[in-house]
Amino acid sequence: LLPPGNQTLVLSVSDPDGATNVTLFAKTVFVRPGTSAALATFIDSSLAALNGTASALLSSVAIAAQSVNSLTSLSDADASKMRSQLLDYLQTAWFDGERDPASALVAAGAVLSVAGDGSQLSDAAVGNVKKFIKNIAGQVLLQFRGGADTTGLYIPEADVLALKLTGGLNLLFALYGVTAPPARRAASPAAQLRALAGYEPPSWSNDWSKSQRVNAALRSVAASYDTTLELLQSIADISALSVANAVPSQTPVLRSDSAFSVLTGVISQTALPNFGGSLDARFLSDAEPCLTALDVGACCSLSGTCCIDAACLALAGARADSNLGFSVRLPPALGALPAAAYEIQLGTVFGNPFADYDDTPLLIDTQILTVREAHSTSEITELPLSVVGGGFVQQEAILRLPIARAVALDLKSKGVTTPTVSGRVAACLRWDEEKIAWTNDGVRQAQGSGATKEMCILSQGQLACFFFLECFTNHLSFFSAANTFVDCAGRPLGEARYDHCQVCEGDNSTCSGCDGVPNSDADGLRLTKTCSAHGSCSGGLQCKCCADSVGLVIEQGAEAAKGAPAGTSLTVCPWYGIMCHRWCTRSDQVGLSGEAVQAVHCHGRGRCVDDQQGPLRCECDPGWETSSGKVQKLGAESYCDFQVPIAEPPMDQAMMYFLYIGVPLIAVGFVACVGMAVLVLIKRRHVAQGEKMVEFSVLNRMPKPNIEEVGEDVLLRFEEDYDDSVVRRPDEEILYKRRLEKARVAKASATSSAIAFKKEDFQRQSDHAALPSSTVSAFITTSKFEPASETSPIDATLLKTFQRLENFKAKLGDEGVAESSGLWASPERVSDLVHAGSRISHSMMHPPVEIGLEPEVVGGSKELKTAVAAQYRSQRQNVAHRTPQFLKDRVQATERKVEEELGPDALRVTVRSHTRAHGEAPVSLISEAVGGAAK
Repeated sequence: LLPPGNQTLVLSVSDPDGATNVTLFAKTVFVRPGTSAALATFIDSSLAALNGTASALLSSVAIAAQSVNSLTSLSDADASKMRSQLLDYLQTAWFDGERDPASALVAAGAVLSVAGDGSQLSDAAVGNVKKFIKNIAGQVLLQFRGGADTTGLYIPEADVLALKLTGGLNLLFALYGVTAPPARRAASPAAQLRALAGYEPPSWSNDWSKSQRVNAALRSVAASYDTTLELLQSIADISALSVANAVPSQTPVLRSDSAFSVLTGVISQTALPNFGGSLDARFLSDAEPCLTALDVGACCSLSGTCCIDAACLALAGARADSNLGFSVRLPPALGALPAAAYEIQLGTVFGNPFADYDDTPLLIDTQILTVREAHSTSEITELPLSVVGGGFVQQEAILRLPIARAVALDLKSKGVTTPTVSGRVAACLRWDEEKIAWTNDGVRQAQGSGATKEMCILSQGQLACFFFLECFTNHLSFFSAANTFVDCAGRPLGEARYDHCQVCEGDNSTCSGCDGVPNSDADGLRLTKTCSAHGSCSGGLQCKCCADSVGLVIEQGAEAAKGAPAGTSLTVCPWYGIMCHRWCTRSDQVGLSGEAVQAVHCHGRGRCVDDQQGPLRCECDPGWETSSGKVQKLGAESYCDFQVPIAEPPMDQAMMYFLYIGVPLIAVGFVACVGMAVLVLIKRRHVAQGEKMVEFSVLNRMPKPNIEEVGEDVLLRFEEDYDDSVVRRPDEEILYKRRLEKARVAKASATSSAIAFKKEDFQRQSDHAALPSSTVSAFITTSKFEPASETSPIDATLLKTFQRLENFKAKLGDEGVAESSGLWASPERVSDLVHAGSRISHSMMHPPVEIGLEPEVVGGSKELKTAVAAQYRSQRQNVAHRTPQFLKDRVQATERKVEEELGPDALRVTVRSHTRAHGEAPVSLISEAVGGAAK
């Protein structure tokens, strides 16, 4: 179905490569206007038959769309239905076809034809149009961004396609109301979207159905926001498509329509730092390069073709209002740039595309600044830090945003915030996609209204003047300007505030007293921390007069101080009052020279008293008072001028306190000290008695440890007195050794191998570790030794001592234990027993254990010889029983050595019988001889 009018029908034949094209038939016919029924039949049947032939279906859909646009008899409902059907066919043809640049160009034309003016598109059809435009641009860009080497790649359809898609995107901006927001909804879309993003709580209701509607509205607003971002991203795609075939230094391409305008250029890597660009026609024509200069004022001074602010007063010429196009300048350092070329996009979206999501009223259109790698989706969204002088400096781009003259003049007069008036300025803002709001984070500008500047360009004797807002940013995004409040430091949307003392960013310290309360009055004065220059706060909540030696004066007078000789000079602090503003002394000297103070005089007969609030008064000395009925002059009061008889002085108050309170306390303290001393003496006596009990038990009643209990570390030194260095004759040697044996026998001091203790061995020593309290307590309770823990076994020597204590206590029996209950029930006494019982006298470390000398009785009776032999055997058995095996072996070895050297008789002791009157041998002599031989 062709559009009405003359149409030429052509039948041609070509080979598969299209190299040869032969026209077989060509005829011009007139097509009559069709009907809606015929068009509906064509769409329903003829187009359906073309499924599977993508190129033919694309062309047919384009032709059918032209018919729908030209058929005026179609109702809106039928036209909307047909357009939706055509979009469905278009979707089939596009996604089933080649999707090459040529097909993309045909598809773009078909989409625009189907969309028409958009008035007959359903919401779903509008969404399909948006999807087609995005996909068509993306498919062509994919050939440049596919990752392969695109050097020399040229797609002629790209430029025309970008132009067509610009018109389609402009239509979508209008259909979605991006630049012309719809009427305000019942609920603020901005608040709803922020609630969905977590910035504000949604207004939920107890009514479940209402909550569902609110939730659905939130999802709808979120979907609308996503659509806005997609449309803005499509501007970037069209921008990239416009310069897909461009090379660095080529003239930038401008795509503009009623909704937006975008200028895109390709810049080499080396030219990107300090790059300046502008949408202003004067810059594009190289008529005024200062628009993007680093310092516009300095540039204009050098060129003489322009001026800034006050400098324009010196330029002659008629003035005319003009407008500036959005201008930028990139920083000089951008770090390591990975790509060889970059695409810079400067654009303007007419209006506020985010009006539904942040209701901040903007002063200008939304400006776009984007830098991305050529033939890539990689963008520079935040400028890097650079190292300057050993530190890091944030790189910033310069933005110059156009602003209307009337707005600029109005705000320049309001750019200062005072304690009573909040200032207003034009502030640069950027769109924060995370916060879904306009913000000045990452954007800075001059304080107050200093960022708003007027510039005039001189051309042909006429000054074209305009205002712009200059700011600096480290973000590359969407920018605009708004009328915002300025804080007292001149920062737009800042947080600096006046304190109660009307000091910007102050801490209320300049108008508050020592207590920190601002603007407080007392005693008719405004309190400050100066304390009238007669003192200081010194860390307190009130003025301390003459603190830190501030305010001290030297007084001279007849009586400078009570009891002082006449003419005495004294350094005093005469200042009183809550602000140290009152003067009061004992002398007649009034204040400092020329200083207006309140003065009170006590005539040297009293002292000043001040309650920090009321007037000063004098507390007169005994015998003086103020005359009654005397009229005082304010500021120069006089007191203590009348003498009265002095009554008998009462007892001094301090002495009275001492007698009634101090003396009893001293007595009580003395008694307490004596009592404590007595308790200490009693305690020491009990300790001494306990130690004596332990000493007595260990030295007298407790069995002595024998050599076997002590261990094998006790060795017998038999030859300690033998001197081998002396050379003797054999007979002298024999006599010397016999005398040596006799001396050893004489040295024996015990009748067994038991080791004796001495009193000094009992004394407590610091080198003995304290016994575990649990071990001592267990012994007191059970009379048995129990180690403190398996991981920390007790010393082996203490273990033997505990065993001896167990046997000792068992032998004492209940009566013996009861008699010495203080010994066995006290942990300290038991510890003493353990330590004392395990201690060995150093003098007894080597007890004398002599060779057993067998006695021989000469001249005695047979009974005596038998008794002596029996005693000898008994002693030998006792020694053998008590002596460790290593000592027994040593004894036998020594005996053999002596017999070899001195003969078999050397080990025999001769005991001669000395009879008394009754003919009996002295028993003591026999016992001594036998005992000595045994030892």
